[in-house]
Amino acid sequence: MPTLMISISGIRGIVGDGLDPEVIVRSTAAFADFCGKGKIVVGSDGRISGEMVRHLIIGTLTAKGNDVIDIGICPTPTVLFNVKHLNAAGGIQISASHNPNEWNALKLLNSNGEFLSPEENISFLEKMDNANRSFAPWDKLGKVIDYKEGLDNHINAVLNMDYVDLEKIKAKKFKVLLDCVNGAGAYSMPKLLK
Repeated sequence: MPTLMISISGIRGIVGDGLDPEVIVRSTAAFADFCGKGKIVVGSDGRISGEMVRHLIIGTLTAKGNDVIDIGICPTPTVLFNVKHLNAAGGIQISASHNPNEWNALKLLNSNGEFLSPEENISFLEKMDNANRSFAPWDKLGKVIDYKEGLDNHINAVLNMDYVDLEKIKAKKFKVLLDCVNGAGAYSMPKLLK
C-alpha cells in the first residue's frame, strides 16, 4: 500500500513506495505552475534519498523555465529565510523532519517564505491534478545557481537581531553539547555557535 500523503504540510511518503520519481516530477511541475516564472529556492536535509530527490526537483524546475537557487543541505528555516531574502517566487525544502530514514518530503513555500496557506494549497492541488505538462523550449530553460551563502545569510540575520546581544552571550563562555540527530543542524549549528 503506497504511503504517499499530500497535505498542507507538503508531499511526503516512503521513497519508492508512494514518493517515487513520477510523483516528485508531477508535483514539482505543478509547483512551478503555481509559482509562475521566477526563481525558486531549493534546500534539503541530509537524508540518503535527498540527493536523488533534489536532482529530480532541480531538473523539473529548470525544464519548466524557473531558475533554481540551490542552497544545499540546510535546516528548513534557512530555506524559508532565503525565499524572502532573495525575493524568490517560492521554495522547496526536501525533508521528512522527524520521520524515519526511508521517508522524504517536499515542503512547499510561497513567495513570503511561508508554508502554503489553505487557499494556496487548494490552488496547488488543482494544478497538480491538472498539471501543465508543457516545458520550456531549449532557449528558455532555467539555470541553477549554486548559492552556498544561504546558510551564512540566515545565521548572520539571526546574530544581527536587535534582541541578540552577542557580547553578553560570549562573556558567559557557555559550553554547549549538541546532538543534531543526523540532521541538517550538523551543518548550521557549529557555524552559529562559534
